[in-house]
Amino acid sequence: MKTCRMKTRLMMVVALLATSIAHAQGVPTAPSLPLHDDWQWPAHTHAWTLGVLPGLATINDDTGFSLQFAAAYKMIDKGFAPDISNQVFFEIEGGPFTTSRGSAFLYSAHLRWDFRLNGDWTFYALGGLGGNKTSAALGGDFQLLPRFGAGAMLSLDRQTHLPLDFRAELSRELVAFGVQFRL
Repeated sequence: MKTCRMKTRLMMVVALLATSIAHAQGVPTAPSLPLHDDWQWPAHTHAWTLGVLPGLATINDDTGFSLQFAAAYKMIDKGFAPDISNQVFFEIEGGPFTTSRGSAFLYSAHLRWDFRLNGDWTFYALGGLGGNKTSAALGGDFQLLPRFGAGAMLSLDRQTHLPLDFRAELSRELVAFGVQFRL
């Protein structure tokens, strides 16, 4: 156990030194972004997003694994708050839910309101309708409920040179972490 900690610390020191040496020698790093005030960053130019969000979901008294697929279309480029960077998307999510007692299909259709803090972080709120269709083992129910939640996206543009985000979402029925591509 002690050896493992020592190796981890040694690797961290080596990584820090390598980064410092590369910076001192002028090795190119990730491109820098132009400076803007927080919440004043220009909107992303994409109209569509596609993503996948694995996570933990609940249906009634059952908790299990869920794999949600998401697709969103930008409806409004400059949202309802004119002084800050905000866009409104129509988004649908859907995917399987599994637990030891049975399975279900989760779905949602909602508006996602994105607020871009800076070049890296975007926070969002969502509201709409969601629900599930459960298997006979979970009661064979069809539910349609209001759905509200919040989330955050970390842009990986500078690291990967791809229009890719890490995404985390929290709502009454779902806690999920995944990725999203901007198209």
